Amino acid sequence: PRAGPPDEVARVLGIAHLLDRMPRNLSGGERRRVALARSLLSRPEILLLDEPFAGLDAPLRREAISYLLRVRERFATPMVVVTHLAEEAAALADWVVRLEAGHVVGTGPSLSMLRPGEPGIDNHFTGQVVAPNRVRAGGADLWVVLPTGAAGDLRLAVYAHDVLLASEMPRGISARNAFWSTVEGIAPAGGGVQ
Repeated sequence: PRAGPPDEVARVLGIAHLLDRMPRNLSGGERRRVALARSLLSRPEILLLDEPFAGLDAPLRREAISYLLRVRERFATPMVVVTHLAEEAAALADWVVRLEAGHVVGTGPSLSMLRPGEPGIDNHFTGQVVAPNRVRAGGADLWVVLPTGAAGDLRLAVYAHDVLLASEMPRGISARNAFWSTVEGIAPAGGGVQ
C-alpha cells in the first residue's frame, strides 16, 4: 500500500504534534521528517534519498533510520538510498550497489558488500518492542535505547566493538545486557578475529 492520509503519515513519522508549527520553529531532524512526509503524500513510485542523514549525530541518525524503516514497512514504498556509511546501508538496504571512483565494484545483499575493517554490522536480528526501551529477541529481553513511542517489530544490530567477552559476569561497567555463552572458536578476520 502507498502512503495513506496525512494523519497516518504524520503518525508513522512521529510528527503529528508538529503540524501546527511554522517551519522556522522545527529542528533539523523534524524538518527532514516533514519533508519526507510531504514526499510520501505525493504517492511516489520510488523515493530517492541522497545522504538523508548527513549532518545528524549518531543518536539522531539511528532515530531517523528507524523512521525510514517504519515507512518502508507501513507503506511499502521502494527506496534508493545513497550513503557513504556502511551502517546506513546495512540497516536500510536489502540490496547494495557499491561504487568506487564512479564505477560499480560489486552488488549483492547489504552485509555481503561490507569490506574487512569497515565499520559494519556484524550481526543483525529482529525483535519486538515489549515495553519502553525493552525488546524481546530470540527469547531474550534486551535493554535498547528506542525512540519515544516505538512499537512492533524492529531490526537490531550488534557491532563487534560493542561486544565484550569475559570469563565471569562483568561488574561495575555500563553494559546493560549480559548473557552466558560458549565461544566455540576464534578465527582471524582482517585486522581482528571472528
